[in-house]
Amino acid sequence: MAFDGDKITIAKLDESNYAVWNVKMKHLLISKEWWAAINAPLVAEAEGQEAPLHQFDAKALSLITLSVADHMLPLISDATTALEAWNTLKDVYRSASTAQLIRLKKELIALHVGDDESITKYMARASTLRDKLQAAGNTISEDDLVIAILAGLPKQFSTVRSIVENLSEIPAVSDLMARLMVVEERNKSNFSGALATTSTATAATTTAATARRPGCATTARRRATSSLTAARRSSPTSGALAATSPLSS
Repeated sequence: MAFDGDKITIAKLDESNYAVWNVKMKHLLISKEWWAAINAPLVAEAEGQEAPLHQFDAKALSLITLSVADHMLPLISDATTALEAWNTLKDVYRSASTAQLIRLKKELIALHVGDDESITKYMARASTLRDKLQAAGNTISEDDLVIAILAGLPKQFSTVRSIVENLSEIPAVSDLMARLMVVEERNKSNFSGALATTSTATAATTTAATARRPGCATTARRRATSSLTAARRSSPTSGALAATSPLSS
């Protein structure tokens, strides 16, 4: 709902926002003191009476019509009263809202952390589902949302889940998020340490395996012998050493 000076506007009705539009339009009509154009006939009908056409009925009908997306106008183009237009839209979207409500509830029941999804994104997705359910006319309590979030956690969070489940009171969503983020960071640190250990062990294994390959030891000895020979030749006393060596006779 937006304010333009004294003018209040709301998003136009389309296929996806009836529940929100319905609430906002009701309060927009109330703010203009035109809600009686819809409410008075309903009250009179409930009492078995016939209410006269409200003095602001035409204005209420115009406001409803102007607050509907262009492609939706044929639904209420023939309506002659605000109540008729209101009820027509309610009947059209009732079945659609029910189908959406069922879909959203299924999503909440099946909620789980996705592959490579952070706790922050997971919690935001859960909160968005709750908001959509509320907009569709079904309020989800914070306790129920926490329970759904816990049920969708992977085994890496089994400890914190057990702790929360044994608390005397179900924590708030914000408190649960703080606990889960701590565990998430700890899991990341442990994973990084495990990767470093694995890399070191792999390098050591590769070196040992190379040393055990056929011919590797012989090659190493040859290299050592060559280095020793070169050192003797470059030494000033190499000739004397060779003369006195038993091998020279």
